[in-house]
Amino acid sequence: MNLFLYAQNFQNTLYCSNYVAETPVGFSFSGTNSGTELLDNTIVGGGYGVLTVSNGLIGPQLHKGNKWYRETDGPPAVTAGLHARLINSAPSLS
Repeated sequence: MNLFLYAQNFQNTLYCSNYVAETPVGFSFSGTNSGTELLDNTIVGGGYGVLTVSNGLIGPQLHKGNKWYRETDGPPAVTAGLHARLINSAPSLS
């Protein structure tokens, strides 16, 4: 699976100010990742912005300034349980 970041059972970590474009999965978490914070990240196009697998747990991500831009039809940019702003079209990158 092509992805930007994968973490498994890795606690108390801040992932901030990342720009991820056109990857099938932006951030993927499995196992217990308590204390994880996604802060001010931008994900453009691709598939899933954040995906939790194998009983993945990251904790609440409410009001962290993350943005997901979808350029094409496909899987949802944000999986259930994550509170984020989904913007239907990406900004001009030129």
